[in-house]
Amino acid sequence: MNRKVALPVNNSSMVVALDFCRALLVAEIENGAVTKRRIIDSNEPFPSLRAHRLKDLQVETVLCGAVSDPLSMLLWHCGIEVVPGLTGDADRLIAAYIHGQLIRFHTPDFRPWFRRWRGGRCGRRFRGGRGGNPL
Repeated sequence: MNRKVALPVNNSSMVVALDFCRALLVAEIENGAVTKRRIIDSNEPFPSLRAHRLKDLQVETVLCGAVSDPLSMLLWHCGIEVVPGLTGDADRLIAAYIHGQLIRFHTPDFRPWFRRWRGGRCGRRFRGGRGGNPL
């Protein structure tokens, strides 16, 4: 099974925020090993261009430190999985991804974005509960 994984990196191969990176490390993984890796310039100024660049590269998963909601949604629409909240060296992250051990590299204060929308006022409003329009 051949998969492509991308990581936004800086000069020291540390994973950074996807929205502001200038380089992407794209690794091809086959049979549990990295078969090919390359650094690609990713200086696109708009989230839509960045998302389509990753789609054109046939990337299936992006491992990153942070990602904005607009870019995350664009990648989701392109069929690209995003794993945010990671920190560390790119090579170690790829190895952890292959072995299913990414939990070790999550930042201590990491909270998935979807938790913001569970329950609370936003949940009641969108379900047609008290207050606001029931959309």
